[in-house]
Amino acid sequence: MTLQTFVSASARQAAGLRAALNKNPTEEPRASARAASQDTEEPRASACAVSQDTEEPRASARAGPRGLKSAALRVVLQPLMLLLLLSGCAGGQFGSELSQRPKARPISKPEGTTLRLPRDQEFNIHLSRDSTEPGLDGEAEASATARAAGEGEALAAVTGGGKAEGIFWLGQALTNATTRQTDFDFKVHFEYEFEAQATPGLKLPDAVVGLRLYARDELGRLLRDVILVQYSTENGATKRRASENLDFTLTLGPSDAVSVFLAGQAKVEVPDGRSASCSLKLRGLTIEVVTRPAPAVRTAGDEQR
Repeated sequence: MTLQTFVSASARQAAGLRAALNKNPTEEPRASARAASQDTEEPRASACAVSQDTEEPRASARAGPRGLKSAALRVVLQPLMLLLLLSGCAGGQFGSELSQRPKARPISKPEGTTLRLPRDQEFNIHLSRDSTEPGLDGEAEASATARAAGEGEALAAVTGGGKAEGIFWLGQALTNATTRQTDFDFKVHFEYEFEAQATPGLKLPDAVVGLRLYARDELGRLLRDVILVQYSTENGATKRRASENLDFTLTLGPSDAVSVFLAGQAKVEVPDGRSASCSLKLRGLTIEVVTRPAPAVRTAGDEQR
């Protein structure tokens, strides 16, 4: 179920509850109860004694149908608010997991090793995936490619309603084959271009383009998550071309492994009657890795000496 479908269903459910509660004839019984209590003072005193022992039911009764309405709406809207919060936090994250784990290239010297990719070796992470789900009267197209020489491309297009997505992964897996903790200095360079458009141009997130850099170790821990491109047609149709340079350092212990890769996405999701398309191209990816011994890490034992 998509977020839009969930919101619509929750709104209908809340409206149904309001309608049902508005039909509840509560005023007349309350008036009758007040009249009856005036003629039967002793039962009223007993009821008050009981209500002192059950504070929560008394509060609900005092609130009447308005309290019941509020409680019912909370039951419907709280899960919806939680879903909206989570979806907002998750944002545009995608592609942080690899469908396959390539064999990591060992680095056996803690100092002075320089690896230039793809000049010295082609990238050992080059994966892609695409999927389509056309609407009842719609058409959907998607494609994705990743080349070990350092190129990737993703495309998605939908006409008349439906879903399409293309995504690629491109990078390198390395392992510290030395006997000591080592710093790996990365220099990443690439060029990219993307475009996104939607019809009609309602400034909705019908087409989404994303590009991120991830570093994940062999235990699944995410060491880096860098947003490079995050664009949707909610901001209007556009075309863009640019280049990026990233420098960062990862510290690996003996036998530790890490995968450093770019993930690119082109995704379209539109209802019946709307159309959208987007594409992303990555060119000239290079990664230079230089090793150096990491500074010694002081332990609790060292502090006590």
